Amino acid sequence: MSGSGRATAGGPALWLRISWHALRLTARVTLHHWPWLIVAPLASLVWTLLGGMLGGMGLAGGFLRGFLMAGLLSLVLFAARSIIEQRRMDADQLPRGMGAFFGDVMNVLFAFWIVSLVGSVVPGLVWAALFALGVLPVFEMVALAPVAGFGVFASAWSFVNRDGWPWMVGQLWATLLALGGMAAARALHGVTDALPLPDMAWRAVAMLVDALPTLGLFLAFLYRGVLFLTLDNVAPHARAGRFGGQR
Repeated sequence: MSGSGRATAGGPALWLRISWHALRLTARVTLHHWPWLIVAPLASLVWTLLGGMLGGMGLAGGFLRGFLMAGLLSLVLFAARSIIEQRRMDADQLPRGMGAFFGDVMNVLFAFWIVSLVGSVVPGLVWAALFALGVLPVFEMVALAPVAGFGVFASAWSFVNRDGWPWMVGQLWATLLALGGMAAARALHGVTDALPLPDMAWRAVAMLVDALPTLGLFLAFLYRGVLFLTLDNVAPHARAGRFGGQR
């Protein structure tokens, strides 16, 4: 990673300026590639349709379910990277996206599975692991950094240890984006519930609407990715001049 120095350099005013700068960049890149926002809701829909089916197939189904989750998460990360880095993406690339980060995502899921096993005897460990996955830029490392394997965990921790304060300030924006998407989906759900549709058509529409909250989560991840690259590519001692903060 580039840069050195303490995460506290610059103070709250600078952290807010950096997070706002990343938010404006996120809006810009998202508007350029807005059709691909549908990837996350579609992945959620596929998971709803196939994940439950595989879950009832015993041990083999459990393994297949894990592979499916890894493939769908890889696809979402692939779409996010293409949007953030302004890469050209076509529909025929989507199957390739399911394998783009498959191995690294499997490592993350495997690590969490181990934690869940230990968590069966250590109260609160699973929730702590979920919180850590939410805070640490693990998936950002997978999609946007030249790090592979279990090294993503150490690199994510090093990143937060260096840039924890501006990163955590940015999570306020990410949370608002996620909650906004969920609120919009809930409002739309209320509209669809009142539609005079046949039962099968209503069920299909309801499944589509149920997948829409992932759009807010996807927007939040896009913002986190932009903020991650902003922090990772600007040395802390140079940020005061770039973002107008105090040295």
